Amino acid sequence: MARGSIGCIPSNSNSGYSALEGFLPIKQNLESVLFLDVRSKYDFDNGFGQDVGLGVRRIVNPDLMIGGYAYLNIQNDTSHQF
Repeated sequence: MARGSIGCIPSNSNSGYSALEGFLPIKQNLESVLFLDVRSKYDFDNGFGQDVGLGVRRIVNPDLMIGGYAYLNIQNDTSHQF
């Protein structure tokens, strides 16, 4: 059964940073999973940013798991977008 998760990193007086993130399996079986990883973050000094990642993990044997991922990152930093 596919399961996803959503988490939140609350800000505190030291970091000034908050994030909402989610790990969403798109397709999985007993040996592998294809997933989407999304994050929206807010830095109280610099503004908003977003990350979107697509990844895969595969169990090769009981002692070895391999995988890879690619991310797109958008960051708004003091009126500039990267």
